[in-house]
Amino acid sequence: MFSCVVLAGGKSERMGRDKAFLVHRGKPFVFLVVRSALEVAEKVVVCIGNKNKEDFLRVLPNGVLVVNDSVNFGTPLSGIFTGFTLLKQGYCAVVACDMPLLKKQLLVHLFERAKGYDAAVPLWKDGALEPLLAVYRIEATLSAIKHAVKRGEFSPRQVVLHLKNVRYVDIEELRAVDPKLESFLNINTPEDYKRIS
Repeated sequence: MFSCVVLAGGKSERMGRDKAFLVHRGKPFVFLVVRSALEVAEKVVVCIGNKNKEDFLRVLPNGVLVVNDSVNFGTPLSGIFTGFTLLKQGYCAVVACDMPLLKKQLLVHLFERAKGYDAAVPLWKDGALEPLLAVYRIEATLSAIKHAVKRGEFSPRQVVLHLKNVRYVDIEELRAVDPKLESFLNINTPEDYKRIS
């Protein structure tokens, strides 16, 4: 089973307002990301930290599960753990809600690359990982999260390093499905937002 966890629990401190509800082409960011995810995944879970569920349900399609985080690690790992615990098994994409230009073809490609592995994680030329736009095998990742948390490690990147069988996907390979790599465009600041408005 393919599923997707959309992370929308961040405080958006650099933006100054909730990024999930910023609008691009008439739709909130979180709607755009969820819409792309629904074209690929059977189940989509939106993890919203301690925010108000009603605010999200008002703008999202029916059938999307919106949940408050069950833990507070102080990082996006809280939402990943919450979503994966609910979904229990199979392969799951993780996507941050501040990536409004996400292409469904990129998700399809990452799901294909993840088969037989614990994860498919994009890798930039400088060695940087993209753990918040990646596909994971839920069971293995939950074990890795528990191991990392016991060690006081709360970064999604650290969890990837605890997975035994990761397929690192060269970022250049992904240009075949997203030529400008727009899926990876994080909108973190008002300046970032102006560039896509």
